[in-house]
Amino acid sequence: MPPQVKAVIEDCGYTSVWDVFQYHISMQKWQSEIALHMASFVTKIRAGYALEDVNPLKQVQKSQVPMLFIHGSQDDFVPCEMVEELYQNATCPKEKLIVEGAGHALSCSTDASVYYQTIFQFIERYTKK
Repeated sequence: MPPQVKAVIEDCGYTSVWDVFQYHISMQKWQSEIALHMASFVTKIRAGYALEDVNPLKQVQKSQVPMLFIHGSQDDFVPCEMVEELYQNATCPKEKLIVEGAGHALSCSTDASVYYQTIFQFIERYTKK
């Protein structure tokens, strides 16, 4: 991380691409595992990385920069449980905002006052010289 980065704000974060895909695939677990391995193989050939390589959960375990986790309680694209797991595994100074009633990427529009107040306070806390 460049030294200019003093804090990170993540909104609607997920534990891994694999977990998000598995959450959305309506198959038996063994069937979705086969489908995901096939998709990962194609991704590796075409894009140069495997789906398993995209793993924010592993990254927050190494984090040092303060992080604000934001998520909507009614997110049906990235389940709110994922932010809880990210938050618990983060090793940096951290804060969490769960916006009640907010769907995916709707925390700001659901409660703009709390959303921006929390962000500005977080930024001020970690960017003071």
